[in-house]
Amino acid sequence: MSEAQRVDFQGSDEAWPVIGALFARMQALPESGTPRTNLAPRQIDLAQTAGHRIYIQSHALLGFAYEHHQAFLAHIITVGFGPRAPFNLLRPVLESSLWALWLLDPHDSATRRKRALQYEIHDFKAEIAYLDELGKRSGGLPMREAAAERQAHAGKSYREEVAQLGLDYAALSKANMNLTDEIPKMQRLLDRHDKDTARLIVAEWRRLSGYQHGKTWSVALGSDQTFLAKIPGGQTVHLVASDSSISIATGLAALVFMEALILHIDRCENPGR
Repeated sequence: MSEAQRVDFQGSDEAWPVIGALFARMQALPESGTPRTNLAPRQIDLAQTAGHRIYIQSHALLGFAYEHHQAFLAHIITVGFGPRAPFNLLRPVLESSLWALWLLDPHDSATRRKRALQYEIHDFKAEIAYLDELGKRSGGLPMREAAAERQAHAGKSYREEVAQLGLDYAALSKANMNLTDEIPKMQRLLDRHDKDTARLIVAEWRRLSGYQHGKTWSVALGSDQTFLAKIPGGQTVHLVASDSSISIATGLAALVFMEALILHIDRCENPGR
């Protein structure tokens, strides 16, 4: 058994208006830059192979995070804070923000561009796998044709850009992209926070992943439980999301989202950053 609740967020909700303001600022960034931003990393990246991919992907990821952030707010306002669904909505906020941070984190343009290309290639492979699966159905010829067309056009572009960067396409497309390994190495988090914060983010990413995949352990560790009755093989308990789990999840999701938004803006506006 469980119930939704209205809670004291212990100050983590104070970040939400800041997120809204930062997102609006990001959306208002000029596409072509200004004289003041001519030496900003974005302008330098855009002048080189695959540089545009950094900001296309970062902008998309932050938009994805913001949409889920809004869905999270709407849910807790209309339904309340239950022990499962709100955490599940926070997961894409945290994960999308972390991928945006990973793309933008390197100080050198070459690494940023390599990461953006790698990210898109992995995204492209997932798209082709989806189309191929649909193509296996009876009447799936249009999907097979769509996959072949994407391979001929987008696949060709990726291979050309990889070659221009002096990289190996096969190695880049097969390279492991493990976010939990990358979080403790993100310089943005280490410079502005510390190693323990980075580790806490990894742990919270794992816990929110548990919510996403319906794992009992994540709900149990994130809830206050009241025993109700014995049942064969276990017991029935009443679940209420704990104040500590709520404040940690909302606080860390907001922290990472704000860091990603700020870094995106910095890369677009501030020379030498």
